[in-house]
Amino acid sequence: TSRKWKIVSPDTVAASQILDGNKKTMLWLDKGFPVDIVIDMAENNIISGFRYLPDQGDYFLRGIITHYEFAVTMDGKEWTNVSSGEFSNIANNPLWQVVKFDKKIQTRFIRFRAIRNSKGWGDFGCAELDVQK
Repeated sequence: TSRKWKIVSPDTVAASQILDGNKKTMLWLDKGFPVDIVIDMAENNIISGFRYLPDQGDYFLRGIITHYEFAVTMDGKEWTNVSSGEFSNIANNPLWQVVKFDKKIQTRFIRFRAIRNSKGWGDFGCAELDVQK
């Protein structure tokens, strides 16, 4: 379960909010792109995809990611990119974005790399990040 997971990067207390199961909390960073979210899942898992939920704020949705890369590793060092692309129309429809892989993958670490957002600014926003088994 994600309760055992540890955010490796970024090194900020607020990062844990993307794993808290509460879509009203979020991680927001204003440091430019790319932004890497690296998670140690504490044990080997077989995953079939991932889910990204952007900022769910009522007034100003910050840092909605449009372009991403998703990579995995068993050792935290040698990364393999398993998915990359665009969340089309996410700015108008900021709901759960579900990405399925071509095949199931065994991994311990995951890396969600945000490459660009919907506004073209340097901010990253994420309410929740999860994998699918």
